[in-house]
Amino acid sequence: MTRHLPTLEPSVCSLGKLLSRVHAHEGYFTYGPSNCIAGVDLERISHIGSHLQSAYIDAGKLPGALTLVARRGELVYCHAQGLRDVERGLPVERDTLFRIYSMTKPITSIALMQLYEQGRFLLDDPVHKYIPSWSNLRVYKTGVYPQILTTACERPMTIRDLLTHQSGLTYGFMNRTNVDAAYRSLKLDGGPGLTLDRLVEDLARLPLEFSPGTAWNYSVATDVCGYLVQVLSGLTLDEYFQRHIFAPLGMVDTFFTVPPTSCPALPPAISSSPAAASACRTTRKTPTSARPTAICRAAAGWSPPSTITTASPRRWPTAASWTARASSAVKRWSSCA
Repeated sequence: MTRHLPTLEPSVCSLGKLLSRVHAHEGYFTYGPSNCIAGVDLERISHIGSHLQSAYIDAGKLPGALTLVARRGELVYCHAQGLRDVERGLPVERDTLFRIYSMTKPITSIALMQLYEQGRFLLDDPVHKYIPSWSNLRVYKTGVYPQILTTACERPMTIRDLLTHQSGLTYGFMNRTNVDAAYRSLKLDGGPGLTLDRLVEDLARLPLEFSPGTAWNYSVATDVCGYLVQVLSGLTLDEYFQRHIFAPLGMVDTFFTVPPTSCPALPPAISSSPAAASACRTTRKTPTSARPTAICRAAAGWSPPSTITTASPRRWPTAASWTARASSAVKRWSSCA
């Protein structure tokens, strides 16, 4: 079957918008007499599905997968396989929602760089220019929290350091140093009541792993970038994303909170812990109005509770994150199963 694919403008768009403008069958597409689209060999790229099936799905590493490859504004390959809900035997479909976790980091960084384009700040501005409580940050030397000995930073932390993970910040789940142990003590990786404001306040009282600019470390730096977006724009993080990124790109299926009509498309979380798996099953069976609000934590930052419109209590599930849909919805359900 021959399918002529439209040129997509703009070249950067949400997967939902991209897929909504292409009529395709499962697997790969043929384009005229050629076996290539946008320089991609369709026969060879189809091996992706076979590899995922044998090495991951059949091997029990993943219950299912949805793979999409686009190049030069053209959709080259799209294939859904396996299950999104193992217990119910529901297959992965093109409108399945996925938790994107740390892939929210580039969205937050885009937001901050948009503000840079507007001249709101300079990359080498010290962070304490916008967060005054960070004017006296220090570096860990020895000790165990809260009895820690510190030394002065070689220079102030800059916004460039935050964007490049050279800030000296860390994550509690690293489990490597006494500094990340302090993060765990204060539950800075997530927990009830943790907001961007509180995160920034607590970080002001903790030492850095190293002097800014002297090393690289994966960290909550992007959460701080999210806080700076709010300070510089005057908008909450979710409002800024919606106005300046999601709406212009037609990303209608990327959000903090999964709407009730989209809940059936969200796969249940899978955990190797029996207790956690049981909790996930309980949450899925809870009526929508009683479900906790899903807040991006692992990837980008927090939006203050007051900005989220929901009937659910203000709780912060530790495994919650952004969700994004691979395509515009082709099915709608009236309520969550």
